[in-house]
Amino acid sequence: MASLKDIRKAIKSTLDANLPDLHVFAHSPDDGLMPALIVMPRPGSPGSPFAEFNKAMARGHDEYHLDLWLLVANTLDEEAQDTLDDYLTGSGPRSVREVIFNNQSLGLTNTQAFITGAYGYGGEPALGRIQGVGAVLQMYVVTSG
Repeated sequence: MASLKDIRKAIKSTLDANLPDLHVFAHSPDDGLMPALIVMPRPGSPGSPFAEFNKAMARGHDEYHLDLWLLVANTLDEEAQDTLDDYLTGSGPRSVREVIFNNQSLGLTNTQAFITGAYGYGGEPALGRIQGVGAVLQMYVVTSG
């Protein structure tokens, strides 16, 4: 069974290998370059945790709900949004969704990852001193063992 740390590192490795122009961080960085993707556990609440354990008998599998924060430098508003759209779309040379769909195991044993949705498009997120535009992809990961 893969740990949360293993899953975050595997997401980074998978995206690094397939989207070399995207700067992927397994943890929240203090500073960095854009375009960037940051892997974070989804903020949970008592009724909606980011992780669910013991989902089957004898610790059969664990489930994780992660947010993939996509940030693109807002140099030219239209160009930034076009770039962000390319990362969010279901297929194409910059599609995060297509990379995950084609690499659902993330290179891990007994693990499957899925992009399930997106939210938070727009805003003015910053990475260090760089202002940007962003969105969040929602990821669901199941690991067993």
